[in-house]
Amino acid sequence: MLDAEHFWLPDWLTLPGIGAGFLFTLLETWSRWYFDQPANVLHAAWHCFLAILVAGGIILVIRLAYWIVRRQEGIGLGDAKLMAMLGAWLGILGALEAFMLAAFLASAVAILWLAVLAIRRKSSGWAQMPLPLGTFLCIAGIVEVFYPNWLLNPARLGL
Repeated sequence: MLDAEHFWLPDWLTLPGIGAGFLFTLLETWSRWYFDQPANVLHAAWHCFLAILVAGGIILVIRLAYWIVRRQEGIGLGDAKLMAMLGAWLGILGALEAFMLAAFLASAVAILWLAVLAIRRKSSGWAQMPLPLGTFLCIAGIVEVFYPNWLLNPARLGL
């Protein structure tokens, strides 16, 4: 709600979320190892670290590309931290699916908003209206928790 209302994702929420996701992944892997299922905690830590870097890096690359083209900020750093948090909790595939769903939801909302503005005949300044990406990332993250790997399931893709 903070991002939807104020375009603000606080560090006191995102940074501990990244750390908690990382620790949860390690604890889950250790508990599987402890109960006689082979699991390597260092391997899990490496994969979680990569998921955090890749997920946050996606937003940072988009942010840099937007800066190069428009010479202004398009995506905030809070969105990158939120995406890194999704990577810590959901893994690389889960974070990518959440990002794709968030982009789809944001696009759908933007199209609907353009339709509303066209009906009201108030089209001036529509291109400068910001959308809170973090809000859509949160919705997509919740969807990913309840329906994991709904899009990029390796078994479904034949990989």
